[in-house]
Amino acid sequence: MKILLFLLLSLFPLRAADIPWTTGERIVFCGDSITDAKFWTHYVQAYLYRRYPDKMLWIQQHGRSGTSMNTWFGGGTSYEEWPKVVASMAPNRVITMFGHNGGLSAAAWKADYETLITGSILPSGATPILIGPHPQSNSTGKVALGGTVLQPSATGYSTQLKDIAMAGGWPFSDTWNSLWPVYTNPANWSAIQFPGTQGTPQTHPGKSGHLLIAYTVIKQLEWGADVSGAEIDAGTMTVTATSDCTITNLSGSAQEGISFTRLDARLPWAIDEEGRAAATAMLPELAHWQQYTLKVTGLVAGNHSVTANGVELATLDAATLAAGWNMADLTVGPVWQSGQETLGRLRDLAGVNRSTLLKKSPNDGMVRYVSNAGAYYKAGQRGLILAASLVPALERLDVLTAAVRAAATPVPLNFTITPIP
Repeated sequence: MKILLFLLLSLFPLRAADIPWTTGERIVFCGDSITDAKFWTHYVQAYLYRRYPDKMLWIQQHGRSGTSMNTWFGGGTSYEEWPKVVASMAPNRVITMFGHNGGLSAAAWKADYETLITGSILPSGATPILIGPHPQSNSTGKVALGGTVLQPSATGYSTQLKDIAMAGGWPFSDTWNSLWPVYTNPANWSAIQFPGTQGTPQTHPGKSGHLLIAYTVIKQLEWGADVSGAEIDAGTMTVTATSDCTITNLSGSAQEGISFTRLDARLPWAIDEEGRAAATAMLPELAHWQQYTLKVTGLVAGNHSVTANGVELATLDAATLAAGWNMADLTVGPVWQSGQETLGRLRDLAGVNRSTLLKKSPNDGMVRYVSNAGAYYKAGQRGLILAASLVPALERLDVLTAAVRAAATPVPLNFTITPIP
């Protein structure tokens, strides 16, 4: 088996939580139509950019609808997406998610995945992060047409991918089994999916389904839910604890209200609001899964208005603030606004309209890069010659990526907590 050639790379499987993200890391998502839809990848990209603003990450995504692994190889296979599109981006890490296209047997699917890893990803110097398919394809033993639910197979695609990850010591997300109880509940089908012609789920999820995938991937890879936290004693006007943030300019009193400046080292992820409610109803743990907290003790009893940079965030009683308030799921205020702008700039980077996610005209971002790569590749350019031709398009990606990082970078927040008479 090809994968055995690489066993010496790692004696034990590497947990994704242990990944030593380095400054300037280049990461590329690769996959089929689920990745091409961009939602789940944009949510994960936003998570990484906002969690590691100091790492200067460079993250792109390229999905090609209808493809399977064997159409990404070089050497005469149909699309040759790896040598044509991905290789010139020189990624350090490649996050892959492929499903059931081609209707391959589990053994053939595994063999093709191994060839993609050992023939393309590893020789380029990149490390794979393997994302199992989401639970929807008949050919992977999931939801069948007509409403018949098939049981998970011990030899299914996700199990095969887990074997590859364990053999190579690479991070792996068992997305399929994690989402199995949600996806196989008929009550959830309309919320997860675009409606199927027979009333059953089809292959492509809506925004709520993509949100479930993104959350499951982050959770499975153990990338962390802690964001930052601060504790203030308004009675003594002291900062009693902080985690991944700093508090300065603390002033006021427990009786009249307090103000302070908070600068976070990282921020909560960013998602589209459309789909949040449906996803949370199907998977309640999605609510408040991140910890972005503020705890203020010693305030006078009663309700208080909490603002940040002049925007009211909430009205909370003193007891709630004393117990600790999780701000991760706020849908107002500067942190939420910066998250929405992060998503918007990710769509700019992808070269699509911020609302419709349809391609912009003229081409820009990844759409321009992929179009140029296809044209040069068709003209016979390969390797370093192709990479040289793509330099202008890559430089444009650099500019757009810098804009994403700027939106994801924390800025000082001026808080006020004022008692309401």
